Amino acid sequence: MSHGKALATPLYQDGMFVPRNSDAVAYDKVVGDFVKDSAWHDLDLSAIVPAGAIAVLVQWGMRNSDAGVIIQLRRNGSANAIETAFASSIVANIYSPYQLRVPCDSNRIIEYYITNTGTWVYLSMIILGWWI
Repeated sequence: MSHGKALATPLYQDGMFVPRNSDAVAYDKVVGDFVKDSAWHDLDLSAIVPAGAIAVLVQWGMRNSDAGVIIQLRRNGSANAIETAFASSIVANIYSPYQLRVPCDSNRIIEYYITNTGTWVYLSMIILGWWI
């Protein structure tokens, strides 16, 4: 066990997981930062995630007035519906937390899709770490 260094574990393909190593005082993104129109949009994480990252671990918190609304994440430029990370509000007006892993491109961009049904009472996202 090493002390004073970031924890690194081989969990994603050939990469090593590196935790963000910061005590966040605010979420990276909140409800007003996202387009919620049931279409795919780019999300640039390069201000947080370092060059060389191959994937990110994202924590979401969501609450919607409807049950069954979804958030999906995928690698930028992908059209493969099978390779998406998926979160859903299971019950209306109940907070649902998720941690999702998603590959990023070399520019640290991922894509997101958020359902445009119901009212988004709460939506937050924070980057917990990345694979390099």
